[in-house]
Amino acid sequence: MMNEQRRKLILDTLDLLGVNWRDYKLPNHDDVDCIHIVPVSGGSDSKCMAMILPAIFPKKRFFFVCTDTGAEEESAYAEFEEISEWVGTKVHVVKPSEGLFDLIERFNGFLPSGQARYCTRILKLESMDFWLDAKFKRIANKVNLYIGIRDDEDRFTDLSNDEERANWVLPRYPFINLGMARTQVYGLLAATCGISPVYKHASRSSCGCCFFKRNSERVMQCVEAYSEFSKTAAYDKLCPADTDKLNNSIMFNAIMKKMPNYLIGNHHLHNPNMLIAKPVSTLTESEANPIKPIKQSKNITNLDLFDASVNYNNDDVDTIYFAVMFLVTPESTYDAFRGNGDMFNGVYYSKIVNFSHSFNGIRSSLAYVYEQIISTAELYDETQESMLTNMRIGIYEIKVPKGNLTLDKIQSESYTWGTNGLSYRSIEQNVTMMHFILVREGEKEHLDNLRVALTKRFKQAKEYVDFEDRLLEKQIIVHSDLYQRYKAAKTNFARKYDKDELNLGEVTWSGMFENIALDRLPSEIRKQRLKDKAKGNIEGEIACLACSL
Repeated sequence: MMNEQRRKLILDTLDLLGVNWRDYKLPNHDDVDCIHIVPVSGGSDSKCMAMILPAIFPKKRFFFVCTDTGAEEESAYAEFEEISEWVGTKVHVVKPSEGLFDLIERFNGFLPSGQARYCTRILKLESMDFWLDAKFKRIANKVNLYIGIRDDEDRFTDLSNDEERANWVLPRYPFINLGMARTQVYGLLAATCGISPVYKHASRSSCGCCFFKRNSERVMQCVEAYSEFSKTAAYDKLCPADTDKLNNSIMFNAIMKKMPNYLIGNHHLHNPNMLIAKPVSTLTESEANPIKPIKQSKNITNLDLFDASVNYNNDDVDTIYFAVMFLVTPESTYDAFRGNGDMFNGVYYSKIVNFSHSFNGIRSSLAYVYEQIISTAELYDETQESMLTNMRIGIYEIKVPKGNLTLDKIQSESYTWGTNGLSYRSIEQNVTMMHFILVREGEKEHLDNLRVALTKRFKQAKEYVDFEDRLLEKQIIVHSDLYQRYKAAKTNFARKYDKDELNLGEVTWSGMFENIALDRLPSEIRKQRLKDKAKGNIEGEIACLACSL
């Protein structure tokens, strides 16, 4: 049973969130032969459901169950333990005789997809049916299955085609009855038991390898949970032509030779200094000679793009659009992306969030990314209010000589989890090279800043009238901290980027995504989902109902 202090915290939080829980009644609440089941998936919606029901109905007995696929991320199991502790009842984990990866092996490497969802049928629906039959078939007239579908979602479907079972197992949707949308669900978790760390790279609960993952989710998983990402990547089946293309990336091979564990132990992937490189700000109009925006078509309104004066023959390069989230100290807003002092640029956290081969592709994906990050602000030690003030999402256009990036869909003979046709290995290589380029450009800019400051000091020394004074001042400069920092930065840059292959690629322009006001966010997301649905774009899909089990 949930302890009274935690129960009170949950109910008080529901009140603060404007949830009218006092009028909510459980379906079949008077039926003593009705069993109340709360499936938990390791995600936030089902976790919130597991918190509120025993808090609202402390005298009711609830059973908590997870149908394990054998492909859950490690953090999911920690979530089950935490739920068990909070509700005072153990979450029962139904283990399959064969997990997802065992099934893939049995099916000769055939991966599940939107057209062949054997994972959902076998590991979720059949596992749940088997457990319910074994535990409750002979003792329960009805089974209420409380599913975490929010009031702002529309992913409804029948859990069974069997009429008898459909009359016995009844899906229930308390969030809809209570009017609880994403804001209320995440708000309650943030104030009580916390949001799962998996939401740093996932927008919804699912297997770590789920084909429903957006490209942004796979990119962030590559950065935040590389071991989970690489486990999934091992099951991609690529034909020789696709493998050769990946193997022949000169730049990626050079990076791996220099830093073989680039994405492992990835603290440097959040390095705030990587953003000294190019101006990503709408505030350059405050400068004496502001950079002129590139002319774009009329419908492009949410970005300011700035010419970086790099000339390329587009026949010789591939172009990629790379998005990075930054947290910026409020007092440094105006200097956040232009540098402030030696290395500090106002940014105290950065994170790669997505890439695309097209400008429109990256732009349309960022509404989902924005929603995911702003809803889970507590994972970054922020509040939604501070996140609205401090967060920026910058976009970089980067051009790289052809043959290095992999932006094309795989060949028809290849198989990948990614519904957009990009293999996991191509995601890893592209992320590595783009991050490497941004860090390199940042360090180059830092070196240039030091060189300019040093040149200024020497010019000032030349203005001394007396020769001995000029000589003394130059000696002081040579032994100064500025000179030593310049020498160290120059030596480090030369050592780190000592091959031509490590100096490929340039940032050709950059821009900033316009933050979306919280009251506009739900409507913006709905509009984007409709657009994606019309185009058959997986980015707008919501994970299926069965994956909530």
